[in-house]
Amino acid sequence: MDKMNGVIRGEKHRISRTERKYVDKKIEQEAGRRCFHVCVLICIAAPFILMNHIVREQGAAGGSPALFLFAIEAVSVICGIIGYFGTNQKQFSWMNRRMYLAILAGVMDLAAVLITNAMASFLLVAIASLAVAWAMLWEEKYSLGWLCGQIGVLLVASIVREWNPYMLTTMAMMQGFSIVISLLAYHSYVRKLHNEYYLKRAVHDAQTDPMTKLCNRRGLDERISGIWQLCQRHNIPVALLMMDIDDFKKYNDEYGHPAGDACIQMVARQIKKNARRRNDIVARVGGEEFLVVFTGMNMHQVKERAKSMQDMVYNYKMRHASSAKYTYVSISMGIAFTDFETQVEFKDLYDIADQNLYQAKQNGKNCICADKEKTVSA
Repeated sequence: MDKMNGVIRGEKHRISRTERKYVDKKIEQEAGRRCFHVCVLICIAAPFILMNHIVREQGAAGGSPALFLFAIEAVSVICGIIGYFGTNQKQFSWMNRRMYLAILAGVMDLAAVLITNAMASFLLVAIASLAVAWAMLWEEKYSLGWLCGQIGVLLVASIVREWNPYMLTTMAMMQGFSIVISLLAYHSYVRKLHNEYYLKRAVHDAQTDPMTKLCNRRGLDERISGIWQLCQRHNIPVALLMMDIDDFKKYNDEYGHPAGDACIQMVARQIKKNARRRNDIVARVGGEEFLVVFTGMNMHQVKERAKSMQDMVYNYKMRHASSAKYTYVSISMGIAFTDFETQVEFKDLYDIADQNLYQAKQNGKNCICADKEKTVSA
């Protein structure tokens, strides 16, 4: 929260690699979206400017208004497609949004220089400077470089076309104003992204167990709320696996709490290795208790996953306390399963899994209990 407050107050702070990656990715997506919108604007505005009957009658010093319109429309379409792909996170090595925007602005500047009508020239420069600079989302050094380049183009154009000082000053001021707008838009959006990043990280931290990096109870409730309704609506099977470490108090008493934390982390890693699908939920719901939620599996598949988890924990061969029942650390597990043929709520299934876990403990530990069935590990 201190870092977020620092960003809000404008204070400098060290930006992590993850934060920088998040901000850069979001900037590219936003810039791609802006690029697409700007290209649509130019495709619509250019015909009204260049196909005006006065502009066509006055013509151009080189080529024709129709030729310039074709070039502007072609580059706008290409740049718009690149912006669309950028927004949808599809990157291609030859698709450089900034390069095509610079080419688009250059084509519009060239048309503005060669078009005889002064009002058409001014409008083309205004659109190229305001719209394109707004879409680029550049930092200060790039924006200032772009401003210098555009003013250089205007100076050369004023000599070639013999523009009066008023025309040149107005266009130069338009370029400067566009860069101010671009920088304000860039810094405002970056600031918003930093605040958004810290807010998301705060929410993630609030829903994550700091020791195991698994969901805590708050994170479990958040994730299950949407998944449960979806599975209930489409009759997608759901299985809950409730498990805890056998004789964990004895382990803590003999080896100490730091070793107990390492034991919990080891078990969490072995469980997570068997629950790697996007919709799988793994949560730490107590000191040494874990809950796994599987969707879209039949009971046979669920039992296979449960047996694999149990074997991986025991075969890790972490030495248990001398007074424990088993030589190595083991887990007991209770399974509750539903295919929603009858109405059932998450809490009901949770209670059944908890009862089956208690039954597994009663059956001798290091075993799996599901619907009164017992599977003992090797």
